[in-house]
Amino acid sequence: MAALLAAFIAPSVASAFHNGEQVIDGFRLPQNHRFESPDAKGKYEVVDINQVPTLIRQGRFVFDRTANTWIAKPGGGMNTTYLAAPGSSGTAAASNQNWQNIHGRVQNVNGSTLTLRADDGRNLTVDMSKVGAEIQKNLQQGEGVTVAAYQISGNNVRAEFIQKDSSAGVQPSASPAQPVDDKNWQRIHGKVSSVNAGRLMLKADDGRDLTVDMKDVNPEVQKALTPGEGVTVAGFYRGDDKNVAARFIQKDSSAK
Repeated sequence: MAALLAAFIAPSVASAFHNGEQVIDGFRLPQNHRFESPDAKGKYEVVDINQVPTLIRQGRFVFDRTANTWIAKPGGGMNTTYLAAPGSSGTAAASNQNWQNIHGRVQNVNGSTLTLRADDGRNLTVDMSKVGAEIQKNLQQGEGVTVAAYQISGNNVRAEFIQKDSSAGVQPSASPAQPVDDKNWQRIHGKVSSVNAGRLMLKADDGRDLTVDMKDVNPEVQKALTPGEGVTVAGFYRGDDKNVAARFIQKDSSAK
């Protein structure tokens, strides 16, 4: 227990948040953000950062819960903030200035080649070889789509991603609680929303609203907590990832 306490009162884990970006398969993604994707029934699933590009290529929408914004948007199009410059890799930040979102209507699909009538009147030949097979098969003549690409030469476009307008209407919602292993030790940073009778409501850095049971936390620590201040909770999940049984709570102001 002494070793555990020593580890906990070491420099605050708050410094581990917002520590950069990771470039993965054409995307620049914040390393410590929580990413979610709605399934066919509209249920939001938490996804690993490494799954984000694959899901988008498969036609799934992805929401950055921490930043409260879409990466692959319902209604078509990519949030270019998350697109890396061509050739970028690793953890270096990258420019997205070469990317374009091109909206138009499907004229014809032949294998992996799409003929697109862009909204600006151009007739474009779109190479879909990098787009998910399911997306290619489901494109219908006359429907609206948005093509995200950075390799464009005249009227020839090599698509990286394609989003269909017909998928519009999916809206972000409060994510459902996720089943968890309640035997694993957790350290969660966030801001105090409220404190009431041994219960702390915490707004975690990843956007979750957590209910924290503080019955095993020092009463003096409980009394000193105030809404709006940053804290790190150490303890165990109970039932799902929105309920935590705390063992220790450290205020940011004491982690100096």
